[in-house]
Amino acid sequence: MNNTGSNTLPPPTDRGSFAATVPIPAVDVTTRDVVTRVTQSAQLSVERDLHKLQFRAMSTHCQVNCHGASAETVREFQREAVVWVAEF
Repeated sequence: MNNTGSNTLPPPTDRGSFAATVPIPAVDVTTRDVVTRVTQSAQLSVERDLHKLQFRAMSTHCQVNCHGASAETVREFQREAVVWVAEF
């Protein structure tokens, strides 16, 4: 934010190549929006005793694999992992 309080970047002063400022879009994204988006991208699968969780967050493909725990424990951990990453 520049000194005038607007949401635009001032032009660079070292080169003077920009005649105008570059607008920064106003984004009102809440934590709830992010958690919802990340949670909706989640895919769960089980192969033998390996519980797999895949989801997208921060433009990244994320994976969490769990082995050797009860299905209930794994589901709770997966829920907490998705929310934690989304809130990061």
